[in-house]
Amino acid sequence: MTAHERAARLERTRRELGRLAWLMDDLFRIPGTGRRIGLEPLIGLIPVVGDLATGAVGAYLIARALRFRLPVIVVVRMVFNTLLDVVIGGIPLLGDVFDFYWKGNSRNMELFREYAEEPGRSTRRHYIFFAAVLGLILLVILAVAAAVIWLIRQILS
Repeated sequence: MTAHERAARLERTRRELGRLAWLMDDLFRIPGTGRRIGLEPLIGLIPVVGDLATGAVGAYLIARALRFRLPVIVVVRMVFNTLLDVVIGGIPLLGDVFDFYWKGNSRNMELFREYAEEPGRSTRRHYIFFAAVLGLILLVILAVAAAVIWLIRQILS
């Protein structure tokens, strides 16, 4: 594929996925505020089916982005954004409020733009992000283990 063909394919994909992210995250302007809302929180109001449908849209965006050979850590970050969107979005009402602020499709679209247009771009911040997430998970596990040990000692004494 020539550089011109790749650029044309990138532009088509960027337009298509950008439109999809806009529909899901920013379609309607909320009067009197600077905020926008898309179809995702509205579709998410339908229990189970709505959240699966919005997750499928996120998965489609990732699948299309994969064709541009984004760095693995960036794809992992996109998957993380989508999974977080689906998992928290699945909590009745709270999930819809989360969708209003999180806008996972727009986040993934921004990652796609950054790394498809500039393939050599540094991925350091994504490694730092995941190191922080893993550190936080480890900290929570240790805190729960310490609490369980303390509780067992209290019960046995």
